[in-house]
Amino acid sequence: MDRDIFLFEKMGEIYDNKISFMIESLDNQLKINMLEAQYKVVTESGTKEDFEYLYMEAQEETKQKKKGIFNGIIEWVKKIKDRLVDFFTKKKIEKRIKEMPDKFEVDESYNKKFSFFKKFHEWLVRPINLIKAKNYKGLVNDLISKGSGIVAACCGIVLVGQHVYMNKDKFKESADWILKYFKTDCDTLIKLLQIDDSDSGIMKFLKQMVGFINKMVTQSLDWIMNIAFHVVKGPAAVTDKLMYSAYRDYRDQKGEYERRYDREREKGKLGKDDVDWGMQHLYRPNRIPKEEWNK
Repeated sequence: MDRDIFLFEKMGEIYDNKISFMIESLDNQLKINMLEAQYKVVTESGTKEDFEYLYMEAQEETKQKKKGIFNGIIEWVKKIKDRLVDFFTKKKIEKRIKEMPDKFEVDESYNKKFSFFKKFHEWLVRPINLIKAKNYKGLVNDLISKGSGIVAACCGIVLVGQHVYMNKDKFKESADWILKYFKTDCDTLIKLLQIDDSDSGIMKFLKQMVGFINKMVTQSLDWIMNIAFHVVKGPAAVTDKLMYSAYRDYRDQKGEYERRYDREREKGKLGKDDVDWGMQHLYRPNRIPKEEWNK
């Protein structure tokens, strides 16, 4: 993983743990305040009105602290958005795409991973609409059954070793989609986080939603880096670790192949075109036919 993306991921984990600690501390403090209120009313022979006053006071103190937590989550979302935009600028993605071949090979798992970026964006619409309507009943089930499942499935995708062609224009379109729609998701969440709501459940849910976005943005930036900067110019390009492994195999086998070729050539069985094809063929994992090289 690229260093900047790794740091981005760790930044998200720090915010996630920090905000989780703040929410847990707030909930515990509210419980303590309520117990102290009950104790005070009983020991001082207070009335029901006294307890209600202490209860409201504890709730107001909690509400002010919740605003601080919401502000912390907003800061986290803003950092995700800023890092997303900075990534495209710092890594000079548009410039890099122009330098790439018009057509290249990628592991077929890359197409599958991108489909999960779109699924996540589509899923996000439902909880956002529920929060806007302050209809919180369906949030937990929706989160568990769909949101967390999409994120887990996306993060769990591994290379399969089968390769397909990718078009440069298609890759640019996908990269532009990632920048546009994840920025939109961040802006929408920032607006949602500015709501004035004392419900602890919604605060925890929003924190989880931001955690999901942090993971999906990390996955998407890693996806772009793997394709944009691991593509070797030319028709034999592949974009994953299999390429490097194949090159090593090719290098190790080259000497033996050349010796074998010399023996066959002495017998008049091979020409130069044959050996050129053979050497290329050694490091092409999906064994693309010779006639397909220049397509």
